[in-house]
Amino acid sequence: MSKYLIIFLLLVPFSAFSQEIYLNSASTDIEDFLSELAIDHIIPALNSVAKPYSRQFIAKQLLEASLHDSLLTTRQKQELQMYMNNYRLEIPVTKQLAGSGFSYDPVAFEKQGKVFRMSFRPMIGFRELVNGHGSESCLSAGAGVYSYLGKHIGISAEIYREFDSQILSDRSYFTSDPGGHWRKYSNGGGDYTEWTGQISYSWKWGMAGIFKERFRWGDSYFGPDILSDKAPAFPTIRIHAKPVRWIEFWYFHGWLVNDFTDNPKPDYDYSQKNLLNAHKFMAANILTVTPWKYLSISAGNSILYDGNIQLAYLIPVMFYKSIDHTLNMPIENQNSQMFFSISSRQIRHLDLYLGMFFDEFMVSRIWNSENNFISWKGGLRISNLLIRDLSLTVEGTRTLPMVYQHFLPNLTYESDGYCLGNWLKDNSQEFIVAAHYRPVKGMKVYVQFDFAQHGDNFIYTKMEEATNYPLLKNITWEKKELDAGVNYWITSNVNGSLSYSYRISTGEERFTPPALRGTTNSLWLGLNVGF
Repeated sequence: MSKYLIIFLLLVPFSAFSQEIYLNSASTDIEDFLSELAIDHIIPALNSVAKPYSRQFIAKQLLEASLHDSLLTTRQKQELQMYMNNYRLEIPVTKQLAGSGFSYDPVAFEKQGKVFRMSFRPMIGFRELVNGHGSESCLSAGAGVYSYLGKHIGISAEIYREFDSQILSDRSYFTSDPGGHWRKYSNGGGDYTEWTGQISYSWKWGMAGIFKERFRWGDSYFGPDILSDKAPAFPTIRIHAKPVRWIEFWYFHGWLVNDFTDNPKPDYDYSQKNLLNAHKFMAANILTVTPWKYLSISAGNSILYDGNIQLAYLIPVMFYKSIDHTLNMPIENQNSQMFFSISSRQIRHLDLYLGMFFDEFMVSRIWNSENNFISWKGGLRISNLLIRDLSLTVEGTRTLPMVYQHFLPNLTYESDGYCLGNWLKDNSQEFIVAAHYRPVKGMKVYVQFDFAQHGDNFIYTKMEEATNYPLLKNITWEKKELDAGVNYWITSNVNGSLSYSYRISTGEERFTPPALRGTTNSLWLGLNVGF
């Protein structure tokens, strides 16, 4: 395809077809590829504070990268073509083609027409863990379909079921793996089913829709602390707007799930408000400004509230803490947060990022950060600097006590018993250093060291007392883990993995799955077919 044809396609069909379908949250391989292209200045500034990206956005970035063939390594050129195969329904040149049929790259049944385009894809996964405790297996299966109707409507739906011989990602376990609403077996295993879906209407510079999908807010490579995908998907109304190149805005209003069975507060009378049946909602927005190329500055706020839906929280552009003061003072029955994130890729081959999450922020305590409820996350990634196809990443997180808690149990920063922020919850810290090498198309070889600590689980009673709780005075859980492995994408949505993990886990056993307690040497084997 000539360069001039690609430019024409970028300018015309993307404005004619504005549908948005957002990826499954587990599709992090394409996110890493786009991050690499942005760090190397092959594609324009990438706003990575809100993920996953839409398929339309990804297709546009892939086409942009194809215009800079001379800047790509051999491996990047091959992977670019592989990913373009996956996004052919969104890439304009293929819209000239009509028909249907089965595809092996990606594994899917696809149909293209002038009015309706659709892709039906199986979702199959298998993972086996073998160590001194024995062997544990995880099997997942399901199917997903996404489609575009006309020029503005996108629709998708997925059903997914997971079976674990031993549950490795329950509410109480400190693991970054996504959790589920488990149906537990007597032998320690369990299963859960999750339906997800979305329907959206898009136009040239924005989107509005109804979603039940997992999503993430915050710049990071190993899990954000603003909004993570740890909790099962909950329904949301979402709005996304990018009216000009240098401004981008996200908003959602969500219906959260209450669950106090695993984390009851011993000093609270749950019968007073019938909390187990109480409604719980969340509203949040985040605005990103790009004042200079490759520099993104984001700020936002959120609020968790119970009772009935408040119309004021359905206004996307509000500062919700001030609304809380108007509606509810002097009674405190809302939980508000503020957050900031900055990402700089201005120096080629280097990504620098820093994020802050404030819970119950007060200006009067600003000069004593230990008395504010803050979570920090920052890091850097160096990509293709001295050795092509090699990236080095360092990331650190520190979360003060009480950050994700509230003295009213119905307003804690969680859904379905899972923390919505950092997977280590409050009173914790983590440090990660990793090296990733991609020698050939589809292959990633990596070495990673992860050091994580968690302190006392304090009970939130009065704010005056909560601000004086010490950070990590007593270490109640600690993990040191060295991982080495290889992932290989056979096609754009089929990959296998093999890894070795040396892990030392100490502290309270309730925070660690039985298969990973103590000192373990583990071998992991996996195969996945999916979006």
